[in-house]
Amino acid sequence: MKTVAALVLLSAAAMVAPHVKTPTWRELLAMDLVSKARVRWVQVAADGQRTVVEIQGGEAYRTNPGISNQAQPLKYDLSRNRKLEKALKGANWSAPNKRDPREGDRTLELLAEADAGWVVVGSWTAPLKNWQRGKWAPIADELEPLMKVQADVFGTMKTVE
Repeated sequence: MKTVAALVLLSAAAMVAPHVKTPTWRELLAMDLVSKARVRWVQVAADGQRTVVEIQGGEAYRTNPGISNQAQPLKYDLSRNRKLEKALKGANWSAPNKRDPREGDRTLELLAEADAGWVVVGSWTAPLKNWQRGKWAPIADELEPLMKVQADVFGTMKTVE
């Protein structure tokens, strides 16, 4: 009887997960971005479709709506993720903007983990040429090549021994 009561208490405790405070974008930039954040780089096409590159923990995935709705892995590693983190932390950020993206624009989104999963805590949209100069140039230098590189579709295949 005691074991049943203990199991009931344990399962009830597991159901009541602790509240995870969602950090602000400034707090997130002060943390270890490789382990605590996701970075999303978005390109908007003329037809409004979004090509999305999402990076977290040394892994990068791209979703091309015209090719596949499934996220495809890209060649990426922790050292490149650390370079991106350094570029993000080195930029002098203004408050996130709420501008709707136009054709050819890029949007950088910082995502943090919350109770309901990953949520956007900061979003900046600008034309690509603005990203490629000034304080944002190191960020665009790290992210923009991921829009053009071929997906690493064979990277997850295992060899037959």
